[in-house]
Amino acid sequence: DTGKQVHLLLEGTQGELDRNVLDRMVAPLEHMLRNSVAHGLEAPEQRRDAGKPEEGSIAIRLRREGSEIVLEVADDGAGLDREAIRRRGEQRGLIEPGQELSEAELDGLIFASGFSTSEQVSQLAGRGVGMDVVRNEVRQLGGSVDIHSVRGQGVTFTLRLPQTLAVTQAVFVRIGDTTFAVPVASVSGIGRISRSRYESGEGGYHYAGEEYVLHDLGSLVGQAAARADGQAQVPLLLVRAGDLRAAVAIDQVLGNREIVVKPVGLQIASVPGIYGATITGDGR
Repeated sequence: DTGKQVHLLLEGTQGELDRNVLDRMVAPLEHMLRNSVAHGLEAPEQRRDAGKPEEGSIAIRLRREGSEIVLEVADDGAGLDREAIRRRGEQRGLIEPGQELSEAELDGLIFASGFSTSEQVSQLAGRGVGMDVVRNEVRQLGGSVDIHSVRGQGVTFTLRLPQTLAVTQAVFVRIGDTTFAVPVASVSGIGRISRSRYESGEGGYHYAGEEYVLHDLGSLVGQAAARADGQAQVPLLLVRAGDLRAAVAIDQVLGNREIVVKPVGLQIASVPGIYGATITGDGR
């Protein structure tokens, strides 16, 4: 018992969500609620001194954006304690003492495995599990997590999840002898860049008024880099996830098709960017 008073607000929960996605988000959502109560919301007397109602508020909001489901977990507590995060990050060797980091980079440290700023173990905090579980599960589902924190006002975690894991439209691309399927919902378009400019690694790629950071699909998944042999220009798959915009070099675009997504084992699921597999019409 923390002695904290909490009001839970639910918005948009009447919407539909794939049962497979929902089942896999139960534990991460529990971690986030524990985190908000243990770390986010202040004790009643602290809230009173800060001019806030003694009862803290946690909101869970669910809405649909295109083919994605957006899940927000927000509290009106103290916000992330970036000084405490920095201290713990230095203690654990995640960052160098005095290393310059942006607020977003500091906030991102809470996703490190077993990271906690709590000094004591309780039912709610200091157990060595938490936000790393949330990020790993969301990534395996093909989603993303963003943080927005204001000191003294609270923190909002925004999770973007696929609406369904079963059937989806995907763009098929090739790197070497390996074929990858990328959900259409994450694809902005297809582009090309001169080989000399791509190999120099200078600048980004502009598309529809937005700046895309250059990446290589092979490098991202631990394979050989894209070569696009025999092509004067390197094909780019333009992808988006939340605020992220990336122009990913590939060897070839093979086309679009509807796929049935199958779960993969833990070994494959641990590869960044891989959250499922499918069998094509020719049995591959």
